[in-house]
Amino acid sequence: MYKAAVVSPRATKESPLDLWGNVKIPLVEALEDAVSADKDGWFKVNTEQTSTTTFASLLGVPMAGLDDKDAVNMNMNLQTLYLSLDCKRVPRYQTGWKPQGAFLANTSYNAIGWDDTFSIAIADNGSTPGPVRQIPFQFYFGSSWWNVTNGNLQCQMTSTYVEVEVFCPIRTTCAVSKIRRSRLSHPPAAQTQLDFDTAGAFSNWPKFASYFIRTFQAGYHDFPTMLDLYLMAPEDPLLVLQTPDYSYKSFDEYEPFTKKPPALDKAYSYNLGQLFNAYWTCMNGFYALTGGLTNATSYTDDNTSFAGLAMNQTKNTTERFKTRAWSTVGTKNTEEIVIQAHKGWAAVLVFASSLLILASLVPAVFRTFLTNGPDIMMNMSSLVMRDNLYVALPPTGSFLEASDRARILKDVKIRFGDAKSTSEVGRLAVGSVGDSEGWTIGRVKRHRLCE
Repeated sequence: MYKAAVVSPRATKESPLDLWGNVKIPLVEALEDAVSADKDGWFKVNTEQTSTTTFASLLGVPMAGLDDKDAVNMNMNLQTLYLSLDCKRVPRYQTGWKPQGAFLANTSYNAIGWDDTFSIAIADNGSTPGPVRQIPFQFYFGSSWWNVTNGNLQCQMTSTYVEVEVFCPIRTTCAVSKIRRSRLSHPPAAQTQLDFDTAGAFSNWPKFASYFIRTFQAGYHDFPTMLDLYLMAPEDPLLVLQTPDYSYKSFDEYEPFTKKPPALDKAYSYNLGQLFNAYWTCMNGFYALTGGLTNATSYTDDNTSFAGLAMNQTKNTTERFKTRAWSTVGTKNTEEIVIQAHKGWAAVLVFASSLLILASLVPAVFRTFLTNGPDIMMNMSSLVMRDNLYVALPPTGSFLEASDRARILKDVKIRFGDAKSTSEVGRLAVGSVGDSEGWTIGRVKRHRLCE
């Protein structure tokens, strides 16, 4: 599962959900370096499926209770934590020993490494970690890609406690929309989950470091493991070796595999931190990550203090591997029908609306196919017909009032048409239709030239 997350496509790594649909937690340290928070300390997070948000882990947080079919959308706040690394590049070991991969820490028991025979463990001096730690735990990572100097890191590890707001526009597309540092009471940041003891006399660190290194073994030194490649190109580590450079030889005569420039210290910190958090999550929440939060995969803790381990140490071996889960309060927006249409009246409405639409098309049809001339909106009063060459009226009667003239001329028919219908070029005018002499103004014809 861990390896599948590491070699997953770039789109999956940039998505706010992991391969199993769990919600990823953004890295608040990266947001603090890039944008400003609001007055309450919240950072707005891009919820697009292909965003540039840096996440704390390749794996997300399992959640339950999102299967409400009546909910249109929902949002909730939850508290969580992750391991935060602060690394810087350092020169390689000044020794003849060339490790397969090594973690060297400032304690008596947290140095795990192998030589070519996979048999030599490194030990150094320091203080054993414990639950009362106040100084951040430090370790040295010696890359198995021995000839690449920037593969060696000196890191310190702390716990980051955050509060996030999760928004779900639909049940399967939840994402963190806002994040800020938690304002609850928590253990010191220097104390991490790796300081506790799962089983035995020592802390979790030696077991974690040992198995973490062994997940990607190259088989011999001076060859990059998947861990080395991910530190340099987390978006697609499998493509780093596609462009080898065999022309360059370093001072110890080992050939590097690529010209890719060294990443910044923060990038190394973020990338290695993503792997730490992903592997630790797999170790402590494997069943919940793939199967969700159920009675078979998790147990509920009413105290959101994050004290102690993620696993329940008071249970037997089977129950111990259940994931520790907390409840939270959210808001669900549901959809309620307040107006419902009657099928019969709805059919009548559709019929009447269709009829009105068809009726509104009638004028357009007439105007397009049946009208040959322009429409004239005017009152054909006696003033219009007086002294009109195309209206056969006597010149007398100018002393009459308009109402009297209209009464006398009530039987006169006029038309806006072609006054020269017999000529090659017509003339549009208002004229009488069928006067006493048999003359009439012609109708307007299509494609006829008029002056």
